[in-house]
Amino acid sequence: MQGKYRPEITEEEIRRAHDAALRELEQQRKEIEKALREQERTWKKDRKAWSKQQREQRRALEEAQREMQQRQWQQIEQEMAAEMAQARTLQQARAEQHTAESTSSALKNALLADKLITDPDNYSLELTGKEMRVNGKKQPADTHKRYLEIYRQKTGKDLGSGKVRIEVEN
Repeated sequence: MQGKYRPEITEEEIRRAHDAALRELEQQRKEIEKALREQERTWKKDRKAWSKQQREQRRALEEAQREMQQRQWQQIEQEMAAEMAQARTLQQARAEQHTAESTSSALKNALLADKLITDPDNYSLELTGKEMRVNGKKQPADTHKRYLEIYRQKTGKDLGSGKVRIEVEN
């Protein structure tokens, strides 16, 4: 059950979104700086207005910084959430792989113990809800039931209409 997880948002997409947000913030910063330079020319003409506009400039800059920090934190939170989701998915995939390997190993050990196979590196097993075949040979009902129980104990699931196929060739 090996497979690669493909998150809905790739790291590349996250990086691009992050870079775009930074570019947008830089553009906003440049626009604010340009606006501030234009205001300085006006302030020189009128000292009283200059003082008032200077206070407004400080407030605008502080607000822009707060907005920029807030956007950066939001971006970081989104990235962390995406990474956490990916980590949970990988952890779940590893657990499923471990269960599959454990089930396969338990079935192989039972086949060896029951002398249904002699070579653990060269055999085939097909287990369904209706029958069991080892190296293509159909097995008796009681053997079939015993192996269904091994499968259920290892996976926590009934095989139902599903199928387990294990082929080992060396």
